[in-house]
Amino acid sequence: WLATNGGYDAVHVTLQALLTPGALVAVEDPTAMRLLDLLDAAGATPLPVACDAEGPLPDELAAALARRPAAFLFQPRTHAVTGHIVTAARMAALEQALHGHDTLVIEDDGLGDLSAAPPASLGAAMPGRVVHIRSFSKSLGPDLRLAVLSAPPETATAILSPRVRAYGAMASAKPAESIAPLSESDGARGADLTFATGRPEGL
Repeated sequence: WLATNGGYDAVHVTLQALLTPGALVAVEDPTAMRLLDLLDAAGATPLPVACDAEGPLPDELAAALARRPAAFLFQPRTHAVTGHIVTAARMAALEQALHGHDTLVIEDDGLGDLSAAPPASLGAAMPGRVVHIRSFSKSLGPDLRLAVLSAPPETATAILSPRVRAYGAMASAKPAESIAPLSESDGARGADLTFATGRPEGL
């Protein structure tokens, strides 16, 4: 697990650490302009994957995968631009489309607990190639720039290492138990965070 300065920061460090300039990235069409900016900053070329009311279309993803993209970037729960919710059946179809490819999957759950849908990820089906990013900024408050990134240990290390070299001290890999309280859907639990201050009034 890695704690980052919000969801977009997590996407940014993932792209910067794991992609090479010129890499192709399959991405939902439409998607958030900020995600396109991050792809551009990483020197990546987006491959649009059309969506309908249930999420990315499997046939469109299959066509993009035929071009051997380095990654597939999508929002696995509620789409921040269109509001569509990815159904369980569509997630299963996307998993099937990805079968037989080694494409990295980057899941950006930007709305987090503001979504009416339960958390969703392809990580259980493809644990060695999924980076899942869950933002808490929108659900706990915009001033709390926080997201949690989960990935295989070697991938998490690859994402973290450039930041350690650049800044010397950054958010480091966190044990699962230290992140678990933030991952619960209990709003009261999240609102009662006191962090390291120990003060009953919290932040």
